[in-house]
Amino acid sequence: MGVVEGGSKTHLLVASQAQDNGQVQYGKKKWYAQTFVLPAEAHLWRFRAKQWAVFNIDFCHYALRNTDGSGKPTGTDIVHTTLSPTGMAQGSPGKWRRFDFSEMPLFPPGTYAIIYSVPDHPNQADYRLRTQSVPSGYPAGKCWVSTDSGSTWTQVADTSILFEVWGWEPPPSAPPPPDLDNWAVTEFSKILLDDGFLIQCTTSRPCHLYLRYSLVKPQKHTDPVFRRGLAMHQDPRFCFVSWRENEQETVGDTLTHGWYKRNWAECETRWFYFVGTRAGQQSPSVSPIFELHFGHLLYECDGPELYHDPVNANFTQYAVFKPTTDYAPEHLRATFGRYGEPGEVTLSFFHLGASGWPAGPVLDSCTRTITGIPEIPYFGHFTFQFHKMKLFKHRWYCLRAECTAIPPVSAQWKGWPIDICPNSYVIAHFLYDNTWHQGPEKQFYFLIRGKPL
Repeated sequence: MGVVEGGSKTHLLVASQAQDNGQVQYGKKKWYAQTFVLPAEAHLWRFRAKQWAVFNIDFCHYALRNTDGSGKPTGTDIVHTTLSPTGMAQGSPGKWRRFDFSEMPLFPPGTYAIIYSVPDHPNQADYRLRTQSVPSGYPAGKCWVSTDSGSTWTQVADTSILFEVWGWEPPPSAPPPPDLDNWAVTEFSKILLDDGFLIQCTTSRPCHLYLRYSLVKPQKHTDPVFRRGLAMHQDPRFCFVSWRENEQETVGDTLTHGWYKRNWAECETRWFYFVGTRAGQQSPSVSPIFELHFGHLLYECDGPELYHDPVNANFTQYAVFKPTTDYAPEHLRATFGRYGEPGEVTLSFFHLGASGWPAGPVLDSCTRTITGIPEIPYFGHFTFQFHKMKLFKHRWYCLRAECTAIPPVSAQWKGWPIDICPNSYVIAHFLYDNTWHQGPEKQFYFLIRGKPL
């Protein structure tokens, strides 16, 4: 018997077919059951039974049920199907017939019962099932008979109904992803220092990184790609030359990485990228090339830092200032603390209107997540980056800090309650009653670096 008997995509899972030397009779209310053991999880699709009929006019019914501790069929049908009387053999020894369960259910390993019945037939003995009538015909299962349409069952000794179970085991679970040596930069940030930057990045997997930087701008050229001697297209190539390498500050493989890059000359641009190792082995991964410019100190309002004002859904704070030179801001450093977890803070630049209050559209803005900053009474420096505006000397500008946190949660902008910086003061917008307040003897700390115009 070839595999095609069960279908080209299935195989024989369980069978009782060694000897064909007996038969049992069934029909109206007289049902038979044969239990079998499914050794592993499998989809059951096709069954075969060797049978014949004396008087064949009704559909044969087949079902699968669970079994109890003694191996007896129990419960209702798990699946059920029928087979037309057409093609049924009319005499002994019969022939193999197949019946399918279209749902192709997935069964866990266990003991199940195949139920054979012809509930619509008027007689009890017109249908036959071929058996192995020997004491050890199919030792893993039992044959059962019911004379009340499957309500109660009695074991039939030394008898096993011939059957075949066809199906397929589910494919094995996918193996876990290989522990590759690759990594990728998922976050990049920098903190403006007095003489450089603290460069930080987060990677997708633990690794140990090295920062390679150069003062020479990377050059780009293209190389032709040949296929069978023909130039098909060109691939970009980047030349990164005269570089130096710095190892990350922390020891071992980590997810977060940091480098203090001090003694950075003002108005100097550096280009850099990251390479690294995993478990001491060189990784093939390489980050993109980053560009960072340490601008001139263009404006600084500094002092004893004894004061802080809230920034949340009730209060928006403004630092009003007047530059002494024309410049394009690149990085701004401000000092914040927090009560609770305020989330994001946005700094925006505006013109100061003739009325003495902020006016006009936003000149530029930057949003930072400050959830990780220290909680009051501690503070931390945060760097905001700007790209698209120019500030001109002897003009008044407003630097707004806003946050949507609900009180009492808030960010706290640090400053001092005295007039220490010339050409600078504070405006507060009380959002809960839409009133504006000026504090000429209050000032917030902030520092701006950028390019002179």
